Amino acid sequence: MKHLLSALLFAMSLVASAGATAKAVELKPAQPVSIVTASGKAHDEAVVKEAIIAGGAVRGWLPESEAPGRVVLRNVIRGKHTVVVAVVYKSDSLKVEYVDSDNLNFKERNGKRYIHPKYQQWVDAMVHDIRLKLPMR
Repeated sequence: MKHLLSALLFAMSLVASAGATAKAVELKPAQPVSIVTASGKAHDEAVVKEAIIAGGAVRGWLPESEAPGRVVLRNVIRGKHTVVVAVVYKSDSLKVEYVDSDNLNFKERNGKRYIHPKYQQWVDAMVHDIRLKLPMR
């Protein structure tokens, strides 16, 4: 019986440790996303900035600070996770850079950065919403 209990506890510890490692994925460097119109024209940067703020607001991303070519957005998700990103933009592209987070398992190890697996999904959804706020022509 002791061996069975020991084996069960060992198996449970393996499952728990596997779950812990699955809670962070590598945070890839931000890549530019094209935001040109359907006809290939760039937008006015003021229009891009407005789209970033309006598109971010769709899913709770609120502006924290603004500078030319850069808007910092913060989102508190389900009252549990906080993430701060900088949307760096030009008239024809934007990219979302990680700034800070709370309760997202962020860590740096061996020159690589890791974060909660949902982070990229949240950022991708925000970029999608921003693109929807830009004029198509």
